[in-house]
Amino acid sequence: MRHDGGTYRLDLAYPEERVAIEYDGVGHLHRDRWEGDHDRQNVVVLEGWTVLRYTRRMYLTEPGRIVREVRTALA
Repeated sequence: MRHDGGTYRLDLAYPEERVAIEYDGVGHLHRDRWEGDHDRQNVVVLEGWTVLRYTRRMYLTEPGRIVREVRTALA
């Protein structure tokens, strides 16, 4: 996604529906990455996108929930 001359990388995006899905793995625990995640999410939300965030635990233990939430966001 581009904004004010910058490029923001999203883990998974449905541009036509303006839905972004972010996977927060272990690398997101580092302060610089964590703060950058918040900056990026704010830009994406202000551009009218819905952002869904999921952790490794959620991915491993609640895949059905993730599917339901993504389907709801895309509907």
